[in-house]
Amino acid sequence: MRKRLVLKNKKRFALFVTFIVVIVTSFIFATYVYGYKSGDRENEEGYRRTVMVKSGDTLWDIAEKYAVNTDIRKYIYEIRKINGLDDYTIFPGNILVLPDNR
Repeated sequence: MRKRLVLKNKKRFALFVTFIVVIVTSFIFATYVYGYKSGDRENEEGYRRTVMVKSGDTLWDIAEKYAVNTDIRKYIYEIRKINGLDDYTIFPGNILVLPDNR
């Protein structure tokens, strides 16, 4: 004979279910946003790397890190051209598409 389960505290149960839903939704959202935007993405010219700008980053720092066998100034020019930047100002949270290193 099975023992029947009885819900004694409905508010606590509702809070628990809400908490689980928020955690799962947050995980799915974070996986989608950071997984897609921080990796490579395909476009008509081939594969390009994307980078999320962090606090204190400059175009020069990003170019130094990702430019391989390329003049950094030309690389910065390409970053600005691809991303439609009018000047050298970038903000934390910006997503920059980087040029190919071919």
